[in-house]
Order: sequence, then C-alpha cells, then structure tokens
Amino acid sequence: MPPWGTLEFWETPEETVIREFQEEVGIELTNLKLFSVDSLIIDDVEWIGIYYLADKKSWKVINKEPEKHEKVERVSFEEIPEMWNKEVVQRAFSAKFGK
Repeated sequence: MPPWGTLEFWETPEETVIREFQEEVGIELTNLKLFSVDSLIIDDVEWIGIYYLADKKSWKVINKEPEKHEKVERVSFEEIPEMWNKEVVQRAFSAKFGK
C-alpha cells in the first residue's frame, strides 16, 4: 500500500502527501497533480482518499517506520497485492505510463 495518513489541522492535502511520503519511506515528491478523490470504507470506517500523481527526486526507499511496516519495497503494477485501492492505482498507472 502506498504511504498514507491523515491531514494535520494546518496542512493542505498536498502538504500531507509530501510529509507522509518523506516520513514513511524517505521519498521527496515534487510536482503534485490531483488525480482522484474517492470515498472508501476500511474496517467499517469511511475515508476520503485524495490521490496525486507526482515526480520524485529519487527512488531510494527507506523504511522509516519499521514499527508500522514489515518491509518497504518498490514493485511493478503486476506485483501489487490485492488491496482496497488497487483500482485507483491501476488508473494512476494507466494515466502516468499509458498501460
């Protein structure tokens, strides 16, 4: 699952995405572009997912939260496990890479 989290009181959604990626996996994002907004239910809790396409400064991925994540790795779309937002990820791959 891509890094995700909740908005802090003073943040914009874009600032949250940038912060969460840096905090969780050490990736610095730039050029965020709103991609999708979806309502989703995870464990009987309704969430609003705000998704962005972005550029990154490097692909050096670091597990900065080992207490939350067993491992962090880069995978191809075909290797993505079943998850609640796979359809959004598929649309993002198609938009970004024409697949």
